[in-house]
Amino acid sequence: LGLRDYHTLLDIGCGSLRAGRLFIPYLQPGKYFGVEPERWLVEQGIENELGQDLVRIKKPSFRYARDYDFAEFGISFDFLLAQSVFSHAPLTEIRTCLQEACRSMHQSSIFAATFVEGASDFGGATWVYPKKVEYSPKTIRHIVLDAGLVSERISHFHPSQTWYLLSRVESQDEIVRHRQRIDALASVSEYPVVA
Repeated sequence: LGLRDYHTLLDIGCGSLRAGRLFIPYLQPGKYFGVEPERWLVEQGIENELGQDLVRIKKPSFRYARDYDFAEFGISFDFLLAQSVFSHAPLTEIRTCLQEACRSMHQSSIFAATFVEGASDFGGATWVYPKKVEYSPKTIRHIVLDAGLVSERISHFHPSQTWYLLSRVESQDEIVRHRQRIDALASVSEYPVVA
């Protein structure tokens, strides 16, 4: 996706640093930001995957919270990642996360996120774990648009989920145009995949 060592990266639901253990060594000091409600998971990741020396050298920032107040970091992110987060989340949580992410993005930011696509939408109001929840491609595209973002499916491999790339929409006209496109594609069983 073009991530370079000088870019800033927000890892949403960073957990035990499954991705962070790769990004933190690569990025320049102070460029990795992780959000995770379970502090012990991050501490376990540092202990077993990263080590305190690398944390001192690379200076990653972590926020231990159940909300999505990404503005607390005080920057706009170049890249955002939510891998296997929305696959367990109710729609209300996804909406809030996407809205807050949009506020922390600039015009060139790229947000990579996974969803479990299905024929119907999860209707629950609480997190589901370890089971996964499904959302239809149309619903995914609508909630992304409602947050001021646009999305494209990509064909990057994931064993059980689908990757989407999200970026900011700069005008209300663009949102209307994209929503019309989504509604026109709703009768098609499969959305086109961007290579």
